[in-house]
Amino acid sequence: MTLLAVGTAVITIVPGCILFGLGVGNLLTLPPLIAQREFPPETISRVVALITAVNQAVFAFAPAVLGILRDISGSYLVAFLVAAAVELVAGCVVILGRGIAPAGELPRD
Repeated sequence: MTLLAVGTAVITIVPGCILFGLGVGNLLTLPPLIAQREFPPETISRVVALITAVNQAVFAFAPAVLGILRDISGSYLVAFLVAAAVELVAGCVVILGRGIAPAGELPRD
């Protein structure tokens, strides 16, 4: 995302697009894998359905929000940096949330 935010030349835009495209594959494969690892087997279908519902809501509104940020700032820099920050926060939530377990349960390793 940073390459897309700060670059204006083809040498930065093309790798940024390629890396972003490769990251989209994680959108399809990681949520079910994380759900299988972190939740009991009987709840996986509900967890994956909830993840999918939240993803669809974000997919519906994110382009509008990023477009509004672009219109307000006059460039895509702010929109791309906000998107990169959201991705960074999401990654931190996944990594830091591993040690949190519901009351009465031990984290699975």
